[in-house]
Amino acid sequence: MVTSVTSGRMTLFSKPSRALIIQSCIFNGMALQHYWLLAFVVMPDHIHLVVKPRLKAIDSCVGSLKGASAREVNRMERLIWNIWQPGYIARPIESSTVLSREIEYLENNPVRAGLADSPTEYGFSSAAIRYALDLDMLDSSMFWE
Repeated sequence: MVTSVTSGRMTLFSKPSRALIIQSCIFNGMALQHYWLLAFVVMPDHIHLVVKPRLKAIDSCVGSLKGASAREVNRMERLIWNIWQPGYIARPIESSTVLSREIEYLENNPVRAGLADSPTEYGFSSAAIRYALDLDMLDSSMFWE
């Protein structure tokens, strides 16, 4: 699981238009085949991702995501903000049990923070998208290939 935090833990993504930019950049990285996306959540001051790199190393994946999202937020706000803290935290996922636990943790993050009553009610997460599309758990078999 990858975690990246906003600069100074500012709650930049509590504004829905900014959270949508981050979510769009996450999907764009997947569309560009930088990584397989298994789960994500955009919180007011950080993001969590469960990804498997494809065409880029994890450092490049995170750097591309943070760079693209910073450019788009700054363009929209007509400002120049350093929106991300340097670096990120990556925890390896070593089994399907750990994978399930990490996805459950990140998708329940908005509930623990009091932003939603259930994971599917929070619009900036993989839980809400799976619920809206009536999908079962994402196929994680490729994670172990």
